[in-house]
Amino acid sequence: MKRSVLLWAALPLLLAGCLSVGSGASGASSEGPMDQFRLGRLFERQVEKVDGGAGYMRSQVDGIDVFLISDPETDRVQLILSIPMSANITAQDLVQMLEANFHHGLDARYALSEGRIFAVFSHRLSTLDEDDFVAGYRQALDLARRFASLSEGRTPGTVR
Repeated sequence: MKRSVLLWAALPLLLAGCLSVGSGASGASSEGPMDQFRLGRLFERQVEKVDGGAGYMRSQVDGIDVFLISDPETDRVQLILSIPMSANITAQDLVQMLEANFHHGLDARYALSEGRIFAVFSHRLSTLDEDDFVAGYRQALDLARRFASLSEGRTPGTVR
């Protein structure tokens, strides 16, 4: 008899504990940590046409190649926008780009490799959320557009 009374007394506490565990009270996103599938859906909302699949996706925006590379094993995401360098780019332009990397508090940065300028946004995959991804994409696209205008000979003002 004492056992059945204890069981009935403890039952509401057990149920309450089970309900709180299933409610997502951990503070994590309702969809959990970012994964390649969700990342792909976010990317597809930012661009018009996507080639590739989980781990490597490609698109083009305003004539700029856009690559999304993600790897759950290394917990990294890289959004890379590539523009070929032209003869219109001066050494001073490149110095301004390096200074912009240092002085401006952006998550996207300029990079140079094999005769191309890149705007790169890099983040941990598991902690990336939609707002961070959209902000990083917009920053990288803005950097790429600024460089593209320099490369085409137009004067965009200072490189940021």
